[in-house]
Amino acid sequence: VGPLGARLAPIGSVSKDEAYTAFREQIGALVEAGADLLILETFSDLGELEQALRAAKDATSSLPIVSHMTFNRDQRTLLGSTPEEAVTALAKWKPALIGANCSTGPRGVFEVVKRMASAPHDGVMLSAMPNAGFPEERGERVFYPATPEYFGDYALRFIEQGARLVGGCCGTT
Repeated sequence: VGPLGARLAPIGSVSKDEAYTAFREQIGALVEAGADLLILETFSDLGELEQALRAAKDATSSLPIVSHMTFNRDQRTLLGSTPEEAVTALAKWKPALIGANCSTGPRGVFEVVKRMASAPHDGVMLSAMPNAGFPEERGERVFYPATPEYFGDYALRFIEQGARLVGGCCGTT
């Protein structure tokens, strides 16, 4: 489950209740269809992710929930949240895992997860699912620069930092 693609008020025109309703409908359909896990991913607005978490908690008490935000090169979300602010706020919802996905590649996500690990997170496990770096155009094709070896090296670093779910996003095939 990803972001709505429209900003919540007061920046945008979508109310918290409208966001909750949209997430609740989508998550309800996933639960009804037999999902084994819910991944809320690539959120840049902490308030929007909290509405998705609220909807997920209302839709199911049995499925594990992973909540991921995405961070820029400055290790902040598009709306300015730091990794510490994100993990502290999200831990109150008690998802199974909190972390970062997509973002700026393995090295950038590692720095974010390291900062998350240093903040209070009430025992909620951490997760890392970076993309394979910023896509580059070469002629008519698009390539992601991270090699499998580079990605594998960071996968080990994520685990050493405390991540318990490690995967990949864009460009990892």
